[in-house]
Amino acid sequence: MSEIAEVHARQILDSRGYPTVEVEIALRSGAVGRAAVPGGGSTGRLEATELRDGGAAVGADGGFAPDLESNENALEALVAAIRAAGYEPGWDVWIGIDAAASQLRVDGGYSLAHEGRELSSADLASYYDELTDRYPVLILETGMTDDDWEGWRDPTARLGQRLELAGDDVFVTTAERLRRGITGGIANAIVIKPNQVGTFTETLETIAVAHDGGYATVVAHRSGETEDTTIYHDLRSRRGHTIRADQGWRAVA
Repeated sequence: MSEIAEVHARQILDSRGYPTVEVEIALRSGAVGRAAVPGGGSTGRLEATELRDGGAAVGADGGFAPDLESNENALEALVAAIRAAGYEPGWDVWIGIDAAASQLRVDGGYSLAHEGRELSSADLASYYDELTDRYPVLILETGMTDDDWEGWRDPTARLGQRLELAGDDVFVTTAERLRRGITGGIANAIVIKPNQVGTFTETLETIAVAHDGGYATVVAHRSGETEDTTIYHDLRSRRGHTIRADQGWRAVA
């Protein structure tokens, strides 16, 4: 194994215009490698810690975020947009939901503040069941918070045969937490974000655990990503299973 001969770090901007770090390492063998660190927009409390100095904060992703009355209005707008583009919802195009439930957690339950609703874990699972029956949803990410292991079991049992239930904050790309999820029947897929666990060695271990357990791996960029293409070239991998989506979908009247 060749020794490290030189390390050079530089400040770059991520996709939100925030400063982050890119590091280039040269080995005595002549090999050179470069990697950049994304920040993440919705970050779980169990992720590897990122330290910033507080300077140069500008911009945002610039995604379209209309002021709608309810979550269901957003799904209705997506279905209308799919049809307006000439495609059939639930046949040509499906919807993925990142519920970011860790940000909804309040006093042991979940708060849909915009709708003025307070839900238990069971209520939230029923809500997902209803929405995914009415709309062509194929993947649901972070349906429950990172500490609600019991709450995760309900939507997994209800929806696991027809949806990809991807654990993000609950697994944080960590093999030990994923093993617990597999044993406990939590979700059926894992979101892979290398900077959640902190090293590529641990990331690859987690991917191997997912494949062995039959879980799909969703290699994901971060909000605040960089131009580093490592997650595409080196971490893309086969899915642990396939959700059948060839029977079409029809909205409930």
